[in-house]
Amino acid sequence: DTQELQFINKLELITKYNFVYSIIMVKARNYSINYLILVLSFLLILTSYQGLAVFFKGTNIVNPDCTRIYAAQAGDTCESLIEFFDLNAQVFNDINPNLNCDNIFVGEWLCTNGTIST
Repeated sequence: DTQELQFINKLELITKYNFVYSIIMVKARNYSINYLILVLSFLLILTSYQGLAVFFKGTNIVNPDCTRIYAAQAGDTCESLIEFFDLNAQVFNDINPNLNCDNIFVGEWLCTNGTIST
C-alpha cells in the first residue's frame, strides 16, 4: 500500500514536471521563432539599398547602370583605366562604387561606361 502510494506520488510528480517542461519548451520555441523573424527582418533591411540609407543618413547611395564593362588585366590601375577609357575620375569612382583601387585583381569586372541613379 505504501509502495503504491509512493509510486503514484512519483508518477504525479513526473507528470507535473513533464507538463511544466512542455509549457516552457512551447514558450521557448515561440521566443526562438520571434527572434528568428526579427533577425531575418533586420538582415532584409540591411541588404536593401534603401534600408542601408536609413542607417547611414546623409550618405548618398548610388546605383550604377553599366553599359560597358571591362575585365581587369595584370597591371591595371584606376589611373591607367581612367586614362585609357578617357573617363573623369569622379565618374569612374561613381560607376564603380565598391572598387578598391589599391587591390584591382585580374578578371575583376569594372564599369567603364554607364549612368548613375540615386
